[in-house]
Amino acid sequence: MFATAGSRSVPRAIFESLVTDEGERPIEDELVLSGPLPGGALRVTAPAVAGTDVPLRYRVVGSRGGWVDVGSDRLVPLSILGPGRHAIELEARGPDGTWSAQPTSLALSRRAQWWQRWPFRVLLLGLAV
Repeated sequence: MFATAGSRSVPRAIFESLVTDEGERPIEDELVLSGPLPGGALRVTAPAVAGTDVPLRYRVVGSRGGWVDVGSDRLVPLSILGPGRHAIELEARGPDGTWSAQPTSLALSRRAQWWQRWPFRVLLLGLAV
């Protein structure tokens, strides 16, 4: 539940569920997404101590962006991800301001929509010429 870095206790960040327009479902080991996901997000959390709100941040491994604060709604938007395989890392901040020594990681695959696949793009190119 808590990771100790020296004498500091940092809560463990957790990927809780996948949130879509159809509702919420628990997250398995690797998440495979298909179809459009308007409003799709990952609900995240960390155990709080004595009613305090634990700050969280995430990043998409390999992207140009750095760490992004999650905010009070505790949702990581999926609109940031294009088709392909991704890893999202999540960290919690302890009471002394120290971030997790080891981020929690989630493997995620997002399938390309029909208009994002190469046969459709070749067809468009052929129509344009």
